[in-house]
Amino acid sequence: MKRYEGNRRNGLTDVRVNGVPLNPRLDLRKHGLTGFEWGYGGSGPAQLALAILADCVGDELALQHYQEFKRAVIESLPRRRWTLLEEQIQETVKALRSSSLLPAPVPPGHNHPEKRAMKLSESLEQITPLPWYFREMDNDKVIPTVRIFGRRKRDPSKGICLGRIDAARDARYACHAANALPEAASALRLLLEDQRRAKSELSRAQFEFCESALAKAETIQPE
Repeated sequence: MKRYEGNRRNGLTDVRVNGVPLNPRLDLRKHGLTGFEWGYGGSGPAQLALAILADCVGDELALQHYQEFKRAVIESLPRRRWTLLEEQIQETVKALRSSSLLPAPVPPGHNHPEKRAMKLSESLEQITPLPWYFREMDNDKVIPTVRIFGRRKRDPSKGICLGRIDAARDARYACHAANALPEAASALRLLLEDQRRAKSELSRAQFEFCESALAKAETIQPE
């Protein structure tokens, strides 16, 4: 059984599978040049999630589920040292595949998930995958309309229409807010956790992630 281990020493991260350095799989998708990271949501954690899944369950499933795996597992890993077993990873992917194909069951006597408070990570598992984007186009009545798109769960390379909205400015803001919120929330959590320590332990990569998340949240890019 494969054993994945991550360690942080002197601000540097090291991830190995059965004692051998883990291939980052930049050939599949390149999220950044800062190396592997964990404990928050950003490019380094995304690259780690992709690399682990590619090694454990194959490239196809890795590309389909690594962002979900990042949110479910990688963002919560202990800062200094962690271990994941092949069986644990496969079970997590199995659960992610099930949740992407079927709606979450609602226990008797409970409110529908959309009508109760839920954590951001829980909502992200249920909504159409990010990033969202919009396009101005004509409908069958030759009336300009704005449509918002997301990514298909089973094939992230393909888009799916979420619905229509009247104004492009509203669609731009809605897509920006949806796309920026996960990283902004992760950055804020990272800063608050660090603030509670007697001495800051933020790595340079984590600090740059927080700066980037703030900059993205404050700047609405044109389509």
